[in-house]
Amino acid sequence: MITTIITTHNRGILLKRAIHSVLNQTFSDFQICIYDNASDDETETIVKHYTQKDSRIKYHRHEKNIGMMQNYQFAFDRINSPYFHLLSDDDYLLPCFFETALDGLKKFPEAAISACGILQVNEDGDFVASPLTEWKKEGLYGAQEGMLEMVGVHRYPVPTGVLFQTKFAQKIKPELSSEIQIFWDPDYLIQIAARYPIVINKRHCGIYLVHPNSFAFSIYSNIPDQPSNIEVFLKATSKVLKKIKNNIYLTEKNRSKALRAFKRNIFNATITFTYLLFKKKKYRSAFKTSIAFYRYVGFSFTHLFLNILIVFFRFFMTVMRRIKKLGRLAKRILIPEKNTSTSLLKEELEQYNLYGKKLFNDLY
Repeated sequence: MITTIITTHNRGILLKRAIHSVLNQTFSDFQICIYDNASDDETETIVKHYTQKDSRIKYHRHEKNIGMMQNYQFAFDRINSPYFHLLSDDDYLLPCFFETALDGLKKFPEAAISACGILQVNEDGDFVASPLTEWKKEGLYGAQEGMLEMVGVHRYPVPTGVLFQTKFAQKIKPELSSEIQIFWDPDYLIQIAARYPIVINKRHCGIYLVHPNSFAFSIYSNIPDQPSNIEVFLKATSKVLKKIKNNIYLTEKNRSKALRAFKRNIFNATITFTYLLFKKKKYRSAFKTSIAFYRYVGFSFTHLFLNILIVFFRFFMTVMRRIKKLGRLAKRILIPEKNTSTSLLKEELEQYNLYGKKLFNDLY
């Protein structure tokens, strides 16, 4: 049996789509456990409609909002099936997910997770990303090999498309503290892949919605206007960095590789944030960003160079007319873009969007 965990708060209509996408799976031995963080919209009414019709759907509503991470902890403590899966209330599955993911674990029973492709789309249904397309291969990755691929390409499997094998995954407790909140799921996957083999299937089996009300999007997209969010990012990722450094399952060689790759990811992200602040002429915030990088990650000559530029720009404002040229140079030299091209046909994406709309209208 598979347990699909859905944590939710005030997203009744979107939750309906998520539930329908599980009910439409070609594999039917599952239960849906919904943990409602004291919603005050129509969520309870909608879910009770389903629980009365299908005993596989379980519902728990907290009397008060206990916070996103505490709600996840509540859910993790109640997993009682051989497999489990985390579905965000604003995402939805394609009918093939359970069958495809289970097939991977049947072929490779030693694997802790089976990850399938997830399409990230915006509210208009336009393509945003498909993280697994950049992985070098499909199939089995040995213990530590999968972790190195994650941090190497900086493309983590989206939990919506990950099936966990409970007997392995529960041996590694996810850290659900507020400090790591923005990066808790990549951290959990890194820790699992450092100890156990994983299976990758690039077939698209679900849709991840990128929208302004999602937690991660609200942090990253608001960085130019709320520079303090950079410290939230650095605090979380530096904690993951320390956990990689102290991971007892990694060989010295793989630990060194993983640390270099993960530091590079943090560095590239921070450079991008600094450039965005440059464009907004928030030089003081850009300067503080580099200082925060020193504090959480370590010294960087590039950040030192940027700090010198910031001081220079603050006194010689005319130089700022060249900021666009500097930005292009920074992108070309410091953060080379990865190839995010995908072979996904436009017709295929349109088909998935139509399916998502149909889930809203399904009667059950």
